[in-house]
Amino acid sequence: MNDLHLAPQTLERRALLRALRALQKGDFAVRLPLDMDGSDGKVAQAFNDVVEMNQSIADELRASAGTSARRVRSISGCGLRGRSVPGRARWIR
Repeated sequence: MNDLHLAPQTLERRALLRALRALQKGDFAVRLPLDMDGSDGKVAQAFNDVVEMNQSIADELRASAGTSARRVRSISGCGLRGRSVPGRARWIR
């Protein structure tokens, strides 16, 4: 009688490299499976956490860039272009 023992999954280097390359290209949907034990499971969890943190940072930067762009448009439309304004850097003209 065969006693089948299912070993926990292990993290394959190729899968990790594919996930890292996807993240490098800005794919924040990439995740590693968390059904691994030991250090492989810890690496997968850490990778997934880093992806989530990067996604949050990217979202915050996009929101901030949108706010900054709106501010620049409102300032540039108020007739100050090329004029000397106290406290305004000369290079902005």
